[in-house]
Amino acid sequence: MAKDIVLNMQLYEYYLIFPDGDRIEIDGPPDTRALLDVNGFPHQLPLETEKTLAYHVCGKRTQEERGLTVEFYFLEQMSAAELAPYVG
Repeated sequence: MAKDIVLNMQLYEYYLIFPDGDRIEIDGPPDTRALLDVNGFPHQLPLETEKTLAYHVCGKRTQEERGLTVEFYFLEQMSAAELAPYVG
C-alpha cells in the first residue's frame, strides 16, 4: 500500500504600505535600512538633493494563515532634514 505524503508548503507574500494607503507587492522583504523610492526600490546613494521623495520602513506586521504568510512593511515619508545627511 502506498502511503499518502503530505507536504507542508508555506507561501510568502510581501507588501509595502505607503502613508496614503497604497499597497504594492514586492519579491521579498525590503532592506529596512534602505531609502526607498515611490516604486519601492532602494535609492542610489548619495542622493542628488534633499528634496528627493524617499521613504523608510517604520513598521512591520505579519499575518499568518494555513499555508500563507503575508508580511506588510509600513513606510513613512522622510523630510528634507532627514535626507540631508544622505546628499553627496
